[in-house]
Amino acid sequence: MSRGWVRFGPGARRWLFIGGFTLALLVGLPLAHALLGDAGAILLGTFAFGFVVGRMTMRR
Repeated sequence: MSRGWVRFGPGARRWLFIGGFTLALLVGLPLAHALLGDAGAILLGTFAFGFVVGRMTMRR
């Protein structure tokens, strides 16, 4: 029986989060630029960056 994220340690989960978020940005920002224009892509990128910085610096 697989337990999902439990089998990964905290360091591996952090790097998986960073890798997944980076991949999402590499696909999402050009897509947002195509659909929403410059301002929409900048706002989306700023929101996403703030989310990641908040997640990485929150107290545990």
